[in-house]
Amino acid sequence: MAVTVMSGEKNAKRPHMRFISYDSGANGSHQKIYGWVNVDGKELVCTDKDEVKLLEQMKMSIFPSDIAWKSFKLEKRRSRFDIIK
Repeated sequence: MAVTVMSGEKNAKRPHMRFISYDSGANGSHQKIYGWVNVDGKELVCTDKDEVKLLEQMKMSIFPSDIAWKSFKLEKRRSRFDIIK
């Protein structure tokens, strides 16, 4: 649920948290970090078409794309007598 909420906050350009695995930015240490960082939600705005393309390439995701989330949706309706395992 947290990933969904953070994605919504990012899309609405509000402050949110972002997961980073490597410090690969400019002047970064290029080391593994595996941590959450606060993002203010502000977006860079460019008028030059080449700069806009570059920004599109540089967009970061909230959570690594190699992580797959298992759906919480139930395949069938549960009985009130089912035992939670």
